[in-house]
Amino acid sequence: MPTVQNPASEDTSVQVVRSMRGRIWLVPLIAVCVLVGLVFPFPFTGWLWSELFDLGHAPIFCALLLAFAGFLDPCSIGLSARYGQLHCVATAETMLLSGGCLLLGCMGEFLQTFVGRSPAVGDLVSNAAGVLSGVLWMRSRVATGVRQKLLVIVAFMILAMVTLKPALGVWGAVVQKQDFPLLASFERSVDLGAWTELQSTMGRTSEWASHGEHSLQLDLYPGRVSGIMMIWPTMDWRGYDLFTWDIHNMTSASVDLTLKIYDHPHLNRRFDSADHYEMHFEVPPTTVHSLSVKLADIAVAPELRSMNMGQIALVELVAANLSAAHTVLLDNMRLRIDESSVVDTPAASDPIQYR
Repeated sequence: MPTVQNPASEDTSVQVVRSMRGRIWLVPLIAVCVLVGLVFPFPFTGWLWSELFDLGHAPIFCALLLAFAGFLDPCSIGLSARYGQLHCVATAETMLLSGGCLLLGCMGEFLQTFVGRSPAVGDLVSNAAGVLSGVLWMRSRVATGVRQKLLVIVAFMILAMVTLKPALGVWGAVVQKQDFPLLASFERSVDLGAWTELQSTMGRTSEWASHGEHSLQLDLYPGRVSGIMMIWPTMDWRGYDLFTWDIHNMTSASVDLTLKIYDHPHLNRRFDSADHYEMHFEVPPTTVHSLSVKLADIAVAPELRSMNMGQIALVELVAANLSAAHTVLLDNMRLRIDESSVVDTPAASDPIQYR
């Protein structure tokens, strides 16, 4: 007796085969895109782009693991069985796929050294956290009840923990852009993300402020150099005349400070000592010093070129060779237009009188 094939079953098989063929190109395409994203020297600079790149590491590597696993076994990531299974993804396969994702991340960080980008251990940690979140999600697909819910919660908590800091950095960068030409007022905790300590301790305080309600308390310690550096200033200072900064010396002894300003071309010159702006000044005890520097002086500071005022990279305030600890409060760092240099012109509607 001849065997009669079920047309519906035949249609389902054809759909599965087509689905599997379509997935063949998906995984290598995703892997190449991730590797290119890790290595390609994107022409984006600044605090916002740096935080956005950091923000993407963990979610992207979580999605990468799920893409690899879903290609082989859609059910392993919670998709329907109608997509067809190429190979069952069990514990051993999950570990192999996870290792492959981590290896891809390490390869990308290593290759960054050849294209002018900076590899970072923090990026590897974020990659690993994303992979771990993907593993926990996959385990939750074969679990039931409370254990399934717990695995899902932990997976999302890991993603949230590693993306919180860059997410706050994105917020800080957006607020910084909105506040410009105010460069720093320290009214929000996220403002500190643009700064780094140099053998010192920094923190917000409401003890004194020349703008708003908060300032930055900087505790300077004895040693060769102690200070602070703004690693993510708003880069474009063109169109302004003055750089100003209010500095309150809280101690009973004067303190000698040095202001240094660098542009991005300087970073490519291996920090040549004659290739940046540097100013030394003294702040008397228990007084407020309103620092004011002409941007024209900053522009001509390098000996062999002009400072690129559209690509300011770093602002540094340090004290050298302190014999005792000092505390200074910093506030209201901003760019200004020199009103004395503005020439009033008659309005278009006003007639000009000739004599």
